[in-house]
Amino acid sequence: MADLPSSRLGYQQPPFTNTGVDYFGPMLIRHGRKKEKGYGVLFTCLTTRAVHLEIAHSLDTNSCLMAIRRVIAKRGKSANIWSDNGTNFVGAERELREAVKRLDGE
Repeated sequence: MADLPSSRLGYQQPPFTNTGVDYFGPMLIRHGRKKEKGYGVLFTCLTTRAVHLEIAHSLDTNSCLMAIRRVIAKRGKSANIWSDNGTNFVGAERELREAVKRLDGE
């Protein structure tokens, strides 16, 4: 069996330093009397296997970024976020990289 990647072995790091993220759903969410379609966003700590759940209102990039921002506000900044190559994750990565470039340039 192969060795575990280094991101899974951060035993002296706080939880959610290395995070995996994926979407599940759709599911119906009650908002007052109205039911609307939403998606669950699953964040998992790669070291401790702790789980954090958020709700995204759609599969677009902005909903993905808002879910990531809510997790960072609650759990702290992650050093690495791992995901599949879904279009919302690729778009979120692109927007985050552009934001970092703007901040470094200013």
